[in-house]
Amino acid sequence: MADPNTTSLSVAEVRALADRLQARATSAFAVGAPSQQGDGLLASAALVHLTLELQALRSEVRRIAATCRDREAQQALFDALQGPHGSGVIIVRFND
Repeated sequence: MADPNTTSLSVAEVRALADRLQARATSAFAVGAPSQQGDGLLASAALVHLTLELQALRSEVRRIAATCRDREAQQALFDALQGPHGSGVIIVRFND
């Protein structure tokens, strides 16, 4: 059964969300609300940065796994990259 407090997003979906946040923050509607504008821009930049960091970490784990001589450790690394929801998926958990 799916957890109602989580959702899965692809990297492309997270990037699209960041783009929408940035667009809202820089729209004419946000001009009168500088605090909300700043929050939207910060959230957008944070999503982009975190997504890039996650991709870099996954690439590094892939590189390490490819050069690992211990077959069991290598398989564990590749399995960790796949995760329960597949490669390239970001799981977002919402707290109650």
